[in-house]
Amino acid sequence: MSPTWITDIQHFLDPNGEIGELTPPTLHRALFWTEIIKVVTKTKNNNKPFDTSIRCIRRLKNKRCDGTIWAELFGETIRWVCDKCDNNGSLTGWQGTQWDQTKPAKTTKQQKLYSPEEFIEYFDDKEEKQGALRDDLLQLQVEYIKHLQKALSPYTAQLYGSVIPIFAHYLFLETNVQSIEEITKRMVGREFIRHWKNKTIGAEQNEQDIKTALLEFFWFLKKEKGITNDRIINVLCAR
Repeated sequence: MSPTWITDIQHFLDPNGEIGELTPPTLHRALFWTEIIKVVTKTKNNNKPFDTSIRCIRRLKNKRCDGTIWAELFGETIRWVCDKCDNNGSLTGWQGTQWDQTKPAKTTKQQKLYSPEEFIEYFDDKEEKQGALRDDLLQLQVEYIKHLQKALSPYTAQLYGSVIPIFAHYLFLETNVQSIEEITKRMVGREFIRHWKNKTIGAEQNEQDIKTALLEFFWFLKKEKGITNDRIINVLCAR
């Protein structure tokens, strides 16, 4: 008798919505399931079983099944079955993933164009409102590295400390916050990681290093400077 796979695809994704670090057999199944999601959500009239043309991945007596997968969308659940070996299952948690083809096409955001005078005025205004926060963070970076050196090697202290200038410039260029207390969890998550990858080349820090550096920085601000943003500490501790 064939097993029935009851699968919430979210269990196999990392915080960025990508397939996480899985063992080879589990990765093989995850890729199979995401392909089913992609085909089913892309197909019209998918509320009745249809041939997806996806080959079954089940192995019988050391030989791969040569059947194909039939699937249907039943409410918010994708149900699938092999037409040869009866390998079958259901998929949930697919909505909003990168394989969900039911999502409306993203419209290109109209970029605001500035005249030279407007451009200068825009950055003058931004400098007036947010320049102080950027400068404060850059100054605090020096003290933060000295603080880290009390418990960490000079290399690690510098590794974490060098995250802060990039973070300061990210807040200045891509947000409107004017104080540390205004920084939101979104700004220490995926958006900053994306900014980091776009702006740095050959950086030694991985994503975990960046998150640790920010967590230690906000702890430093709270304990040593009396500047508190507990929601950031809480969200970084949870990751």
